[in-house]
Amino acid sequence: MMMYAVRRVLPAELYNESMDCCEWKNGCRQGTAVGTQAKKTKFWLFVLSTGLPVITGALGILPKFFYPLTGENRDRMYAELVPRREDTAKAVNSASPEELEAIKQQQAAFTQEEREDLL
Repeated sequence: MMMYAVRRVLPAELYNESMDCCEWKNGCRQGTAVGTQAKKTKFWLFVLSTGLPVITGALGILPKFFYPLTGENRDRMYAELVPRREDTAKAVNSASPEELEAIKQQQAAFTQEEREDLL
């Protein structure tokens, strides 16, 4: 929904501001901002509004090729995580308040070790 709003509002705002800029620079408000531009300006407006998004969109696909969690690796990860989560759920559901605190500290320590490994 938000992207729909951005796509509907943003072009109108850009158009209105470009018209205000033309009025500010030229002293009068003209009917169309893009139609009165020089060919060089039209070219760069085209490049920046179509070419640049195409290039950045293509670059945004590159990380997908290096994403390690696909196929067999992803299946192995979930095969190991599901039993671990089931064991944790059983331990938490049947734990006393003291045992819950111990589980919490154990998970916090594990998280801290992961952070140190990343650094």
